[in-house]
Amino acid sequence: MKKWPEDGSPVRFEDLARPLADWLRNRDARERRLPYDGYELGGRESTGCLQPDEALSPESISYGIEHQGRDSYDVAVGIAIQLGMEQGRRLEGRRAGPLRVIDALLLPEVQAGKKWIALPLPGGIVLPTQTLGVCRGRLRWCDGHHQPGAIRPTHFGGEATLGLPQLLGPCTLIDAE
Repeated sequence: MKKWPEDGSPVRFEDLARPLADWLRNRDARERRLPYDGYELGGRESTGCLQPDEALSPESISYGIEHQGRDSYDVAVGIAIQLGMEQGRRLEGRRAGPLRVIDALLLPEVQAGKKWIALPLPGGIVLPTQTLGVCRGRLRWCDGHHQPGAIRPTHFGGEATLGLPQLLGPCTLIDAE
């Protein structure tokens, strides 16, 4: 099966639809194995669902018919919907533009400490940070480390002026160190 592009870009519609359509045109899954050479499932669907080549296998189709009341058309339509969901996520990601600092603060992976915000500062400096706080128009940042005996996290680096345009401005995420 084909992997989705690493950069999050969508794929051509015919590259997405044709392998599944070819499989449907030539199906007789109870008798023989038909190859599926299309894209794999992406996103959350890949963790809870069979990949298309497994779901379209004669064994899975037979099981679906006998135990779940689903035939190969039902399975193929389900796969088409799941592939469309991944394609839609990729298309929406392109339209949404860059990740904003204020939105990044709400992401579960940032709040859990798995990702840090790469914050662009004036002068072309990029500051990896875990937490941000704005106080009287001044940005403070913290890398999450504690000094022995400190009551609160130690703030490294001092302060930088950050206005609303920077808080609403773009950022990227990096893996927590």
